Amino acid sequence: MGLGFTYSTVQCHIKLANQDKAKGLKQVLAKFYPELEPYQVLTVGDSPNDEAMFAPDQFPLSVGVANILHYQDKMRHLPKYVTQAAEFAGFSELIDLITK
Repeated sequence: MGLGFTYSTVQCHIKLANQDKAKGLKQVLAKFYPELEPYQVLTVGDSPNDEAMFAPDQFPLSVGVANILHYQDKMRHLPKYVTQAAEFAGFSELIDLITK
């Protein structure tokens, strides 16, 4: 069992090598929302620690707030959609689009 490293806009994360948010989200779905499939879930992120949730074979519906583009050259998977605004304003933009 090795260690891995990832980072977000505000923190650095030392973690188990095989640990990521997509695996954690799949466990939550299996335990609490077994009726949902990954293609029915919209994932949202803003930094490299969210990358696993952007993998289209894991969660095909993904959104990144605009500041994710700052990291695009360091990531293998980018979100399917990117908001115009960054950070909280980007999340608000997404919510406005969903609720209209």
